[in-house]
Amino acid sequence: MKFLPLTTLLLLLAFSCGQGTQMDTQTLAQEKDSLKSLVNEYNARIAEINKLIAEEDEGFEKNLTLVETLVAMPQRFDHYFKIYGEVETNKNVLLYPESQGILNAISVTEGQQVSKGQLLATIDSQILRNQITELQTNYALAKTTYDKQARLWEQNIGSEMQYLQAKTQKESLESSLATLNSQLAKAQIRAPFAGVVDEIIPNAGEMATPQMPIIRLVNLDEMYIKSDVSEQHLQSVKIGTPVKVSFPSLGKTLEAEISESSKYINPENRSFKVTVDLPKNGDDLRPNQLAHLRINDYSDDNALVLPSSIVMQTAEGADFIYVLADEGDKTFAKRVMVTTGHEYEGQIEILSGIENGTRVISNGAKSVRDGQRVRLS
Repeated sequence: MKFLPLTTLLLLLAFSCGQGTQMDTQTLAQEKDSLKSLVNEYNARIAEINKLIAEEDEGFEKNLTLVETLVAMPQRFDHYFKIYGEVETNKNVLLYPESQGILNAISVTEGQQVSKGQLLATIDSQILRNQITELQTNYALAKTTYDKQARLWEQNIGSEMQYLQAKTQKESLESSLATLNSQLAKAQIRAPFAGVVDEIIPNAGEMATPQMPIIRLVNLDEMYIKSDVSEQHLQSVKIGTPVKVSFPSLGKTLEAEISESSKYINPENRSFKVTVDLPKNGDDLRPNQLAHLRINDYSDDNALVLPSSIVMQTAEGADFIYVLADEGDKTFAKRVMVTTGHEYEGQIEILSGIENGTRVISNGAKSVRDGQRVRLS
């Protein structure tokens, strides 16, 4: 269908008005009908054009970059630094015999729980026992002689020399007996503390010497980790500082805290030692076991925190993010410069640049530019 230009339509209207006096009523009615038809056709065309424009706008909206947002809200933020250490215990000892001889008997087995003072092993002491028996016989005679001489001396009977000789003989034998009994006690290996027999090294019947360990005794009730911390953390690491202790071999993490902090800085590596006492935790932990320590050196209860992946940098190294800005019914991406703080495990602290409640573009931020119109997914 062809349409007359608007100027042509207006000229026709003007001509019709100018010739109205020369036309009869029937002609005017026909002309009126013709003009109504033209108006209807133009109105229909205008509606069609408006529809096309709307469809074009809808297609434009569909082609806008899709973005997702998050709302910046205050939350607790904790920063940790990681160091390594090993599990230790003060009650992990090798027991050595104090005398030499054949290992007569081992009274315990590996893995056995023992109490303090319990007999663990004995070294052959028959020769000592024979000597003790002989001395006891001599001592009995010496004591009897001394007792008689003492009674006589009290009655001023006998010489002082006889009394002193009897006394000296008795005391000498007492001392010898005490020495042999002490040596006999050394032939017995006893537990210095309650614990578990972790290892038995020789077999019964083998020769034992003071240079050869017999048994390893371990107590796992009081375990700790010692580690070196860089001097730069001196101000943030104190007694009571929270620590997360992870054991790669167990796949578990414990909550603990610093129990000791050394007052000495090693000049060779500029570090100081810290101790972390471990809670009693069954039989999982072992001495020398590797541990990862994450020590808390910064916390903020009301921090604005964002994923570090959405914080970008300019060519000069300045940090910025994209936020949403509304203009009427349209939404745009707006670049905002920010000041960042600590970063930990994919989260970064925002010190300035945004406020509580700011809508931050989280997904699609790397695909937009400042002032670009966007659409929320």
